[in-house]
Amino acid sequence: MGATVIIWLEADHELEGKKAKVKHVFDIYSQIINETIARRGDGGESDETTACIIIKSSRDGMTTRWTFAAATLYALTVITSTGYDHVTPATDPGRIFTVFFGLIGIPLMFITAADIRKFLSEIVIRTYANFLVIGKMIANLVEMGAQKSKQRNANILYDKECEDETERDNFIKGFNTIRFTDPDISAIDPKLRVRRDLARPELETLCASREFVYDENLKAKETKYIMVDISYKLNAKPRPFTLFAFPVTRLTLA
Repeated sequence: MGATVIIWLEADHELEGKKAKVKHVFDIYSQIINETIARRGDGGESDETTACIIIKSSRDGMTTRWTFAAATLYALTVITSTGYDHVTPATDPGRIFTVFFGLIGIPLMFITAADIRKFLSEIVIRTYANFLVIGKMIANLVEMGAQKSKQRNANILYDKECEDETERDNFIKGFNTIRFTDPDISAIDPKLRVRRDLARPELETLCASREFVYDENLKAKETKYIMVDISYKLNAKPRPFTLFAFPVTRLTLA
């Protein structure tokens, strides 16, 4: 709006000033031509006509510097207190309007700048928060991938342990069969024995079984369950069970 008012106040005045300058130049040029014609005495009318055409074309092609773009830039330099000074109002109404336009526009510009600062701050904060969320998601994905990799490795190790346990059990069964059926092996003194080492899953099962048997027997006050290898089963002939009847040491795994 300020640019439109400035154009309305200044554009016509600037054009009138330019036309006045051109007219003044034309008058001087006409005077020179007339004096030249008076001294030459021939061909003057044609020269004067040509000069008039040139001057008239110059006046018709005049433009003002107060275009909408220039007026908008001037209004912005006023309300932002920049003062670029590429064009300035030449009329008293234009100068008075500039003063009041600055008095009203500069405070409003400060308020607008504060709103813009708040808007940009919110954008920066939200963008930073989104980056944090994305970074956290990426970290979670990486952690999940690492956990899955560890789980796969653990499963591979567990499968290998299970295979080793199966081979071990088969060997123990085969050895015990041969030990009692082969006279040469049975005659060896001292007697041959096979030591069985528990794998970690078996040791965990043993610990859980012993705790279960002890707690259940203590509740029932009789040997309701008995241990069988690393597991347990119901006792067909239970006997009285007290806290001090069978001292049990609870196993803990490191």
